[in-house]
Amino acid sequence: MTNRKRTTLRIAVAVLLTIIVLIILVLLFGAKALRARFEATVSRTLGMDVRVEGGARVSVLPVFGASFADITVKSGGADVATVANMKIGLKLLPFLIGKVRISRLELARPVISIIR
Repeated sequence: MTNRKRTTLRIAVAVLLTIIVLIILVLLFGAKALRARFEATVSRTLGMDVRVEGGARVSVLPVFGASFADITVKSGGADVATVANMKIGLKLLPFLIGKVRISRLELARPVISIIR
């Protein structure tokens, strides 16, 4: 086998393995589990109540990540922030070893309230 064929074969195997890993990740971290984990982690980090009222989606292509709809952040019962839609892009390799590295964060129609 020539070097060119070996290189092509290696690339094809790497792409196939990546696709298989991504499919497994999507199955393991379904939308409901992702939504609950997101709410708990962000609530703990902010020290406020964070709820995702709309849907949650995991995406593999074109960017590995997640999106959430209708997010509300409350403190003491009052709305501090609302976001119509949030898209989070994640770096795949750190994610595979258990670390979360955000590559992109996109907010649609954010509203922030200042409470005295």
